Amino acid sequence: WKCSQCFLHSVDRIRLRAMAIFIHLVLSNFAIDFHTVAAGHRRFVQHPHSASRNRVALKVLPDGMQGQLVSSGMTTPFPSTDSLTLPAVLLITFAVLLVVSLRLQRTTAAATARNDFGPYSNVYDILGELYSLGAIRRTKLAGTQYFFRDSRVLFAGVGTGTDSVVAVAAGSMVTAIDISKDMLERCRTQVEAIQLASNRAPLRCICQDIMTHREEYDVVVANYFLNVFPQATSRAVLEHLCTLVRPGGVLLIGDFASSTDPILSPVQAIYGGIPALSFWFLAGNAVHTPYDYAAWLPSDMCLVSRLPEGPFHECLVVGKKS
Repeated sequence: WKCSQCFLHSVDRIRLRAMAIFIHLVLSNFAIDFHTVAAGHRRFVQHPHSASRNRVALKVLPDGMQGQLVSSGMTTPFPSTDSLTLPAVLLITFAVLLVVSLRLQRTTAAATARNDFGPYSNVYDILGELYSLGAIRRTKLAGTQYFFRDSRVLFAGVGTGTDSVVAVAAGSMVTAIDISKDMLERCRTQVEAIQLASNRAPLRCICQDIMTHREEYDVVVANYFLNVFPQATSRAVLEHLCTLVRPGGVLLIGDFASSTDPILSPVQAIYGGIPALSFWFLAGNAVHTPYDYAAWLPSDMCLVSRLPEGPFHECLVVGKKS
C-alpha cells in the first residue's frame, strides 16, 4: 500500500511537470504574428461554385501549414509542421500519465469500492443489451421457471434487478444483495411498480458483502456476478453461495459460456474479454477467460442442466442434494 501510494505521488508530480512543459512549448512554438490572428488565418481565393470569376470568398488555412496571408499585400509566415512534433509527444505522454494516475487512484485509494458498478447504474443495462444484442437479458430470465409463490429467492450481486422483478411478480419472497447502494436503489425502483400493482411481498435489499450472508434460500441466483472476481475468489464465492442453498434447492448461474472446443473457445474468450477489459478499467474487475463453474461445484451440488443462449451465454441450473 505504501509503495503504491509513493508511486502514485511520483506519477502526479511527473504529470504536473509534463503539463507545465507542454504549456510552455505551446506558447513558445505557436506564437503567431498579431496580424495573422486578427485576420483569422484567412485568405482570398476564387469561390469554386460562383458563376462569376470576380466573386471571391474567405477560406481558412489549416494551422501549422506553410503559407502566406494574402489580403492587402501583407505576408505572414505560418508555423511549420515540425514545430508540432515535440508538443504532440508531450501531449501523448501527459495523457498516458493521466490515465495511469487515475487508474492507480481508483485501485489504491478506493480499494474498498472494488467491483462497485454504482457509478454506471444508469447505463449498465443499456450497455449489456447493446453489446450482447439482448442475450444477457435473456440469459438472466432463462431460469425464471424456478420462481414460485412464497419461495425464498436470493439475488447475489443483484445489480439493477431486471431479473428480480420476475421473481417478485411470481410471488416469491426476494432478497437482493449488492455492495452498491446505487444499484440497489435502481432495483428497488423497478420492483416497486410490481409490488403496488399486484400487492406482492416487499423486496428486501441488503447492502453488504455476500460472503458475510448466512441465511438459506430455495433459490440462489448469481447472474453475471461471479465473473467480476479473480479465479480463486470466484471459486470461494461460488462455494459460499452453495452453502446458502437449502437441501433440494436450486442455484442459478447466468454468465458467459465456456467451452473446450478448440475453435469456439478462443472466440468465446475474445467475446468475454472485451467487457472484462472495459470493467477492469472502470471498476477493477478481474480479466480472464470464461470460467467453467460446473467444474468447481462441491460434492453436495450437481449440475441439473445447461440453458444456452447462443454460443456465448448460458444459464447453469445447479441442484443441492437432499
